Amino acid sequence: MKAQLDPGAYSLLLNYKQSSQNTGKKAVSEDLEFLAEDLWLQDTVVFDWVVKLNGSWQIFLVFVYSKDPFLLIKRFVKSHISEKRARLEGHYMKRVAAKDQRGNLLVEQQKLNICPN
Repeated sequence: MKAQLDPGAYSLLLNYKQSSQNTGKKAVSEDLEFLAEDLWLQDTVVFDWVVKLNGSWQIFLVFVYSKDPFLLIKRFVKSHISEKRARLEGHYMKRVAAKDQRGNLLVEQQKLNICPN
C-alpha cells in the first residue's frame, strides 16, 4: 500500500502553506520549537512536488505528519531544466527520505477540517 493524499487535501495543504508563509511579523523562538521536538518526523508522509519556477523545474519535498496534517515542512531539493528528469529525481528523493518505506501512512482530507468561510 502506498502513501496517498487526496488531490483536494494536497491542494488545500499547499494553499495553506503558501498563505501562511509571510505574515509580516518577526519570528520568535516559540515558532521554531517544533524543529527541536522532531520525534514527529518519524511518522511523516513524504510527497515530492515538482513545479516550474523561473524557467527551471524545482523539486520540493513536503513532509506531512500523518496524525496532524497541519504540521508540515516543505524543503527545496534541486532544480532541473528537464521536467522528466526533475520528476524522476523527485520520485527517488521521496523514496530515500521516507521513513515509512512500506507506504502504510496516509493523510486524509477529513483530518484537515477546513471551513471555506
